[in-house]
Amino acid sequence: MKLCYTGRKFIIDSSMSQQPIFEWQVHETETQAPSRKLLFWLGVALLGIIGYELFVNNPIVAITFILIGITGYILLHREARFLHCRIFPQGVGVNSELFPFDQMDHFWIFENEPGSSFVRFKTKTLIEPFVDIPLGDTDPQELRQILGSFIPEERIDLTLVDIFSRMLHI
Repeated sequence: MKLCYTGRKFIIDSSMSQQPIFEWQVHETETQAPSRKLLFWLGVALLGIIGYELFVNNPIVAITFILIGITGYILLHREARFLHCRIFPQGVGVNSELFPFDQMDHFWIFENEPGSSFVRFKTKTLIEPFVDIPLGDTDPQELRQILGSFIPEERIDLTLVDIFSRMLHI
């Protein structure tokens, strides 16, 4: 398998000769449309904040909340990416990106989390300390056995940010 380093990430070369040990395909996130009632009240709150900030002559905060609303709209209506995940002897590949095992400390599989199960890798880098990959219908026990032959399994606790982002499907 030929890897190209792009400064921050390893890219899997399309002419690789080595077959993956294990592979699965999954959507990046579970798509669940929020209720219309929730969207209505979020819109009312957002318009109320923007109106108040314009009333007290604070246009910077009003513009900030307008941008938050636009970003939220885009996130709600974007299509979830399709991930092709593979395990090679050198690391874990997601689409054309490779996360080498020598840059990982350990992993943990979260099986009973809200939304869907996923595997989290603790990396040795400061920029990207955790890499989460959804499992979809993949058997967690089989994946645990395969990954355990390359890197150790060690418990990783979810942070408050992780819990909220999973609840909001971000």
